[in-house]
Order: sequence, then structure tokens, then C-alpha cells
Amino acid sequence: MKNATPPMRKGEKTRERLLAVSATLFAEKQFHGTRISDIVKAAGVTQPSFYSYFQSKEEIYSLLIDKFDRELEELVASMLIDASLPKENVLENVSASFLRYLEFFHRNRELTMISLFQQPQDRETRDKLKRWIARNMQIEQQRGFFSPDIPVEIMADCYLGVLLQTMLIATDAKALQQISEERGRFIYGGLTFRR
Repeated sequence: MKNATPPMRKGEKTRERLLAVSATLFAEKQFHGTRISDIVKAAGVTQPSFYSYFQSKEEIYSLLIDKFDRELEELVASMLIDASLPKENVLENVSASFLRYLEFFHRNRELTMISLFQQPQDRETRDKLKRWIARNMQIEQQRGFFSPDIPVEIMADCYLGVLLQTMLIATDAKALQQISEERGRFIYGGLTFRR
């Protein structure tokens, strides 16, 4: 028999509902346009209830951003190309990695909007993501997967740019596979180019 996850208690459910509602409202109205009164109304709780879980709007916002950052960094770290991967499989790997990013962002659409496309957080999260991508690419370049003629920082900038632009247009979950294959070919061609 599998271990079942114990059901959430009422307090845990309320806290999770406040987090979910906050993410939705921050994505729609942005941080400064969202009031605690908006959050409690949408969650169906009172302001004193809100304050029994969170000290401020800033705290709930920070918790959402931190959760997104942790999960995103774990995702990036998991996509490092293994040194034993045959060179002829790199294109497939790049496309699959791009798909994993798109699926993650699609699943976490509200947090993606808050973290990557809205102030005050977007610049900081983009810089972190670029560093994490560059960290992988540095190792992958040393392993011979990508051209040594292109500085890692430029490769990471370009990859991130394509990823962000794709996020702005990719709204249909059914199209993510095809989009990933197209972007994968484009990125792979640029990263492996040798003079």
C-alpha cells in the first residue's frame, strides 16, 4: 500500500488559497495594483485571517517569488547535458530542454508573469535565470557540446531572449512540442556553429 499524503487541515487550505489567489491577482494587477483587501475578498476570508498567516503583502509576494526561484533553479540544474550524451543527440536534448522550460512556465503561468515580466521582480529573476543557464552552458561548452567561439554569456543571453519571447507568444499547451522543436533547431544551430 502506498503512503497517502495526509489531507490538508483547514488552516493549511486557507493559507494555500491565499497564496494561489495572491498569485492570480499579482499576475493580473501587478504588485502595486494589488491590495490586501483584494486578496481577502477573492479568497473569501477576512483581513484578520490574512494576518494570521502573513505579516504583509510583501511577505506573501516574497514567498511566491522564492518558491518560483527554487523550482526554476532546480529545473535548470536538472537540464545539464550529461557528458556521455552522443554529440548527434544534442539537438534532441536542446529541444527537450526548451520544452521542459515551456511546460514549467505554462504550469506556473501566473508566477512566471510575476517573476519574469513584471516589476519589481523581473530584472532580478531574469538575471538569476541567465546565470543558471550560463553555469550549465559553461560546463556543456567545456564538454564539447557547444562552440568555443561564442562566449558563454552571449549564448546564455540569446537562449534567455528566445525563451522569454517564446513565453510571450506560446499560450497553447498543445503547440509547445512543435514550438520547442523549432526553437531547439534555431538555438542548436547558433550554439554549435564553428568557423
